[in-house]
Amino acid sequence: MKKIISAMLLLLMLAAVAYATTDLRVTAGYTTFAMNDVNNFLNSVGGATTVTNGYEIAADLLCPIPNVPKLSIGPRVEYLGCNNGSASNSATSVSIKQYMIPLMVGGRYIFTNNDRLSLSGNLFVGVGLGYASIDVAGVSSSYTGSSFNMDASAEGSYKLSDSVNIILDLGYRLADVGSMSAGGYGSGGGSPSGGITYAPRKVGTINTTTGSSSISYDFSGMFINIGACFKFK
Repeated sequence: MKKIISAMLLLLMLAAVAYATTDLRVTAGYTTFAMNDVNNFLNSVGGATTVTNGYEIAADLLCPIPNVPKLSIGPRVEYLGCNNGSASNSATSVSIKQYMIPLMVGGRYIFTNNDRLSLSGNLFVGVGLGYASIDVAGVSSSYTGSSFNMDASAEGSYKLSDSVNIILDLGYRLADVGSMSAGGYGSGGGSPSGGITYAPRKVGTINTTTGSSSISYDFSGMFINIGACFKFK
């Protein structure tokens, strides 16, 4: 899947360069994250700082479809950064860090357009590469996984010049990593204490005195970004 998405991104980037007009859009902003399983686990330990929000940085390269000037397609890459989660009680402490790099393809359709203002809809699909690390009482492991990703948003654009537009993007992201594989141990020594240990073969599999639970990493959420669109001819 990753190889297919990478090949599609490369082909679309080459196609974009070949067209007479290409739009490079760069945005950044605020996003929420679902992370229900992660937060439920942290709350079960006690004294939790839950994972609820973070930031998104995105860039895409769009080129118009011949004979359909309102429709543009191309590749998109993002970086999703989360606030770190943590929890502690009298016996132990836990911290969880995670981020995602989505690689997608899709397009933009312009619904209304005048001399200065335009309104469009965006839809991108692809794969999200998720990364996480869990630290239990000073012993840490790193993990990776992937998910199907979809971004859908409404975008407003204001024309500053023939080559630069200011854009505001509001939408929702679907990106749920159900499981990850162990990438390796990080720093730390000793054994996790307080009855909490974890199996390194699957991320979020936390073994406690009462059993175990598998944690999914859900990067789904709403986002609002601001940025610029640079037009090349």
